[in-house]
Amino acid sequence: MPGTLLNEIAHGDVRWPAWRVCVWDPSRNSMSDVVRGVAQDLPLDITPYVERLELQENIGLESGDDPSVPQASFTFRRHPGSGVEIRRGLFDDGVIVRVFEGDARIDPAAWVCTFTGTFRGRPGDDPGTPSSGSEGLTANAYGREERYLNQTVTTEKYDAGTDVGDMAIDIAVRKMGLTQDEVLLGAQGFLTRHKVTQIVEDPALNALWHCLFPVGKKPKFDALGRLVAVDVDLDKTPARVFGHGLNIERIVASPNDVEVNNSVVVKGLSDVLEKSLQEIQMLQELTTTTGYFDRTFEESVYFSQDRTQRAQDTRLIQKKKIQWSDARWTQVNEFHGVLKIDTRFLANIRSVLFGTYLASMVLAAVLRLAQNEGGIFASAGTLGTLAAVIFALEVLTTISLVGFLWATTFIGRGVYQVWGKPFEYVYKEIVSRHQVDGLELDEVREVEYRNDMLTTMAQLDAAAARLLRREVLKNQLYEIVVSWDPVLEVDDVIEDHAGNRYYICSLARSLSSEEPSLINIRAWKVFDAESAVVDANEAVALAGV
Repeated sequence: MPGTLLNEIAHGDVRWPAWRVCVWDPSRNSMSDVVRGVAQDLPLDITPYVERLELQENIGLESGDDPSVPQASFTFRRHPGSGVEIRRGLFDDGVIVRVFEGDARIDPAAWVCTFTGTFRGRPGDDPGTPSSGSEGLTANAYGREERYLNQTVTTEKYDAGTDVGDMAIDIAVRKMGLTQDEVLLGAQGFLTRHKVTQIVEDPALNALWHCLFPVGKKPKFDALGRLVAVDVDLDKTPARVFGHGLNIERIVASPNDVEVNNSVVVKGLSDVLEKSLQEIQMLQELTTTTGYFDRTFEESVYFSQDRTQRAQDTRLIQKKKIQWSDARWTQVNEFHGVLKIDTRFLANIRSVLFGTYLASMVLAAVLRLAQNEGGIFASAGTLGTLAAVIFALEVLTTISLVGFLWATTFIGRGVYQVWGKPFEYVYKEIVSRHQVDGLELDEVREVEYRNDMLTTMAQLDAAAARLLRREVLKNQLYEIVVSWDPVLEVDDVIEDHAGNRYYICSLARSLSSEEPSLINIRAWKVFDAESAVVDANEAVALAGV
């Protein structure tokens, strides 16, 4: 920290590294209590038992081949100078541990916390031999990320205009069980654009990464165990600038046996709803029954059972038509239409048949009465003709009655299909691809990222350019050894005396009373001062200065 004695020492070339290791009983204190500073018990200082301490951290989510969480490895003396034997319960599975580092010349209250985690697994026990001197106990503790590696979350539904930082806080509090005091995120200034945004069945840390990706950050638990957002900008201000001949023991270009990606694809989701039209297909099939009891049959037909399917250009196919009927289809809106079956023809026939039956029966009765009375129909020829007419009317009466009875009992079954073109209003996928120039097809090694909160091509292009540079720089891998420095972390940028800058992607430091305390760093070279000077000189020459 600027202005502190520890910071002055960090800029000097003399180191007196010191450390303190404290543990808490997990049966009485939770990790949350320790992080928030409200633990019921005071910590137990077990530093006298610690013979050696190794702290390791890598770049986490970006390290596909080694996505391990921060780790602290301890070697304990069985009998420290006091002669009191160590109890293995002090570092059993679940015990909460913190490591503080500082310089022996300053007040321990000013030392910084460099690790907060939990012991996991069974401690190792090496009885040793008189000749080897290896006797002791070992144990490993892991950072707070370990607790959430296998946790899967489904978030709430967030309305348009929600800040991604608020989403991340909500996930941390409601899904991961953290308190507000343990979450140091805040608003990020990037708002969701879709009507509803939800992350479904995603690992908890990955869900947080999706929230912070649009603003160039990633989630991380800091040394105090608090959830923070880390800036992954390769050009950010260096955390430490090393003077000439100070603190840097070695910088060596490291061979990289991993094929570096040279093409990056970033996929997002447009926030503009567009119609997505499908090919014509059958939407619904309807079986209807109607007959003498209906003059018309009418039914609303939706294009799906849940009544949410949209369609256009719909039409009716009559797979089995009801006799004596006429079917018509009318689309009402994009969700449904109306099927109308007209059976009035059968009803009209029924009326005609009934009228014919009545008329023929009445006329036959009248003629039969006239025949019986005689009069003008008394002649033999006339009576014969009249009898024939009466017979014909009786036949017509019978036929009309039979037809009427059939018409009043007719029931028909029809099968109708509605065909059309389904469509939905969707947010369409948008894609940006950036790759190194001059690649042959068989030379392309591509990595894909997806974040549906990116809604414009400008956002995708910026992200793809940033990520491509990051991928290419992974080939500029360096191993750096520096003097002990408790404040350096993964994702920090450091600068050497020549002005070259390096982005730390893994870090390991050992603390021991018997060996020099050094930090082994693996880093990407993100800025070459010599090349920059050459480029600047060429620019001056081109300008004619």
